[in-house]
Amino acid sequence: MKTRLRKATLALTATFVALAISELAIRGLGLAPEIFGVPFGEYVTSSDPELLWEPRAGHGSVNQSGFRGAPVEVPKTRPRIILAGDSIAYGLGLEDNETIPVRLAQNLQSMGLDAEVINLGVDGYNTQQEARRLELTLPGLQADYVVLLFCLNDFVPLDSIPEAVFRTALGKGAGKAIGMAYSPPGESPLHRLLLMRFHLYRMLSSVLNRKPPKVAGRQARIESRRTDSAVRENFGRIAALARVEGVEVAVAIMPKLMRTKEYPPRAVHERVSRMAQETGLAVLDLAEPVLSELHARDERLSLRGDSIHPNALGADLVARTIAAWLVGPPMRIQSKR
Repeated sequence: MKTRLRKATLALTATFVALAISELAIRGLGLAPEIFGVPFGEYVTSSDPELLWEPRAGHGSVNQSGFRGAPVEVPKTRPRIILAGDSIAYGLGLEDNETIPVRLAQNLQSMGLDAEVINLGVDGYNTQQEARRLELTLPGLQADYVVLLFCLNDFVPLDSIPEAVFRTALGKGAGKAIGMAYSPPGESPLHRLLLMRFHLYRMLSSVLNRKPPKVAGRQARIESRRTDSAVRENFGRIAALARVEGVEVAVAIMPKLMRTKEYPPRAVHERVSRMAQETGLAVLDLAEPVLSELHARDERLSLRGDSIHPNALGADLVARTIAAWLVGPPMRIQSKR
């Protein structure tokens, strides 16, 4: 009995030591994908039932208008571009001078166009919330162009914004609501805790989840039709607003930052592009320039912050691509006011 206990203790000790060494090695070499923490303190619960949460005006990187970045210029003296979207547009994990809107303004200036770029991105938003935020803010901004940076997790949930998230936003605050919105359906708290704390677990999860899960064909088609319908409706809301405001809107489709040779979500890009064009919005698909650059780089010079969010190098590439598209030809930015 004692011999068995001694062997079990030695085995457990050896396993623990091996795991600890692996964890330290993976941390030291930076092999695990990053997971950015949402700055919940920068958000407050919104009284609007579609927004649920919004940036806390005047807190941290957020200006008094509720946008991340410098104050909106008054009066307007140069072309004004709005970059709307979710945490990618907002710049989750990036310093203020590294975000896509800031780098877009700098890249436009280097291409000969001095423009003001306003960051309308909000962590955790989907197209329903993005459309509503534009409806509330665009009329007062005198914008000359709007770029909606669409991420592949921006599809509206099947039942629109869940009632549970709304109740949480009202009862427990914006931070809890955003946390619920960020958690995939069925994700256990233990899994999330292990992802946040242990790089070894994070790396193994990343490797094991590289292949997309297979969903029964019929059910997948039904779900895609339902979510597509919601996205198309929200694109329509944005297009209608753009006509009233006399401003052009483009949907820039951000790819998942995958280093695999094949890119399974390509069909999703095509669906989003088709829906945007059907509602009268212009489209810029960022998959080709971003993924080509991603594959050409050594992993140590990666464009990835995590599997969704770009790091500073990736944000600059996205901004540079959008800037080149905006200045044309054809020239898409013209000051109308």
